[in-house]
Order: sequence, then structure tokens, then C-alpha cells
Amino acid sequence: MSNPDSPPAHEVALILDAVNAMFTRLRHSHTEPPIPPPVVASHVSVEYIEAFWPHVARLIADDANGHGMSFEFDGQRRDLEMARRDPELRAHAGNDLFALSILAPMRVMNELLNAATSTWAKELRAQGMGCPLKYSLDAEEYVSLRTLLPHRDDGESPVGANAPTLVMGGTTTAITLCWNLLWRLPGAYRELTGKHVDRATIDELWTATRELIYRIGGGSLIAFVSFASACTSRVDALLWEGMTDLQLARVDGRYVWTMNEAFFQRTLEMVNRIHLAQQGHYLGCAALYARAAPLALAGELSDLSDGARQPTIFSELVRWITVVARAEYFPVFVARR
Repeated sequence: MSNPDSPPAHEVALILDAVNAMFTRLRHSHTEPPIPPPVVASHVSVEYIEAFWPHVARLIADDANGHGMSFEFDGQRRDLEMARRDPELRAHAGNDLFALSILAPMRVMNELLNAATSTWAKELRAQGMGCPLKYSLDAEEYVSLRTLLPHRDDGESPVGANAPTLVMGGTTTAITLCWNLLWRLPGAYRELTGKHVDRATIDELWTATRELIYRIGGGSLIAFVSFASACTSRVDALLWEGMTDLQLARVDGRYVWTMNEAFFQRTLEMVNRIHLAQQGHYLGCAALYARAAPLALAGELSDLSDGARQPTIFSELVRWITVVARAEYFPVFVARR
């Protein structure tokens, strides 16, 4: 249970809203000429994402189980069982009951995205001048590049402003964030209630968490980068050390994520460092505007909508994570008695 004498927690969604309020939201629209340069760049980003996505969809469809957890690339098979046996992952999980159930699917997802990126990059290079999409990009035109690239923490191998960076720079970070929130859920629930989470409740908690993820995706990139940076000092790490500074609270009958003062200060520090990179505006993640056919995911687990509206690439990524979590992670938790 939380300590009643501890400082009040900050609701994550409200902090994100406050960061977003620092900027003007532009509409992702072609209908209001003259179209501002950031909107033009956002539309171009959508074109790149839509060109990249079929490579992801094909690899996911390769899994007969409908989970996207088994695929072939360069003549080699990669699947969940191989990831589970990986000595590095097993050592990383240690005695954490839930960690391996998080790390293995996260590893396969990242491998699949890397394979799709490699195939797409080869396709772009092969088409050369005959392709309307360029391989090399001007980082200053894209807020995702001018924001993310200067703040990578490896400091060793600078990443060029190229098409794969445009589509992958935030995608892998977003997926890792989702899995780390899933990893944090059991502990945060136990701290809030004094009880172990059951199978039905973990699904309920993830539903509430997905609402936050969509809120992050629809907001300023500064809010996303600052929040992720507060979660970890190394975004390429599998499990983020700062997640324990995130807690759950019950507000008006719903679960919400909160951050303690230490997490809030880390977020604020990053906001102050990079707010100028946003250049006074935001449009939200371009993947929210990029439409996609539904992924070939297992129907009984997939939460597929009634088809009234074509899903976005962003929504399909979240649905993919949900399908895998329900198949491979949620069964770890006992059913409600």
C-alpha cells in the first residue's frame, strides 16, 4: 500500500496534457492552404510509414498461430520459443516471475520490425531515383528526427536522417514502452490494493493503459520523448529501471497511471531540454493518420473492430501487442475465483 505521508502523485495524463498545452496543435489536413511545412512533413511521414508497413504485415502473417511471433528472414526462422531459450534474456529476467513473459515477445517483435526495416531499406535503395520516396532525408523537416536524433544516449554511432530512422525511431521505443507498462502493472496493482492481480483484472488494467498510450500518440512528441526518457536512462534497455516510479491510482472508478515526484522531475528536465525542437506546434504521431488493412492476428484475441472504420497503423501496433499479451503474458495470472 502507498505511504499516506508521501508527496501527492502526479497523474500521467494530466502532465502530458500540460506539456501538450505548451504547443499549438495543427490539423493533419490538406484542405487549408497554404499548408504549413510541419503538416506537409507529417503527410510525407505517412507516405513513408504506409510504404514500410506491408513488410511488417507480411512477416506477421507468416505466423500460423496468428500472433506474429514466428517468422522467417534471410533463410532463418525466428520464434518465441527461441527467444525464451535465449541465455541473455533468461539472465536478464533473473528471478522475476513476469519478466521472461515480457522479454521474449518483446525480443521477437523487435526482431520482426528490424527484418521488415531491412527488407524495406533494400527495396528503397534498389528503386533509387525511380522511387518517389527518398532514402536520405533532411532531419530538419521532420520533428521526429530533429527531436529524437540529438538526444540518443548511446553517443557512439550517430544515426543518419534516413527513411528507416523516420519510421523506426519512435516505433521500437513505443513498443518497448508498452511492454514495460505491462511489466509494471502487477507490481503497481499490488502496491495500490495489497492484492495480487488476477487474469480478468490485468486485462482491465491494460484496457485503461491503452487509453493512455493513444493519448501519448496523439500528443506532442516532446511529451512522448520526455515521458520515455523519465522511464529509463537507456531507451535501448529491455526493462526500464524508472518504471517503479510509476504507480496506479483509482480515480472516479477507473484506474489511472501516476508518477511520483522523482519521475516528474525527470520529465520536467527533459521537457526543458528539448521543447524548442518542437518549434511551437504538434500534430501527433503520423502512424495515427496512416491507414492499414487489419493485421492477420488471431480473431478471438484481437479486439478487431466491426470494420466501420479502417484501422490505423498505430492502432494495429497496439492491437498486435494486445493479442500477444493475451496469448503469452496474461495466462501467467490466475483466474478470478
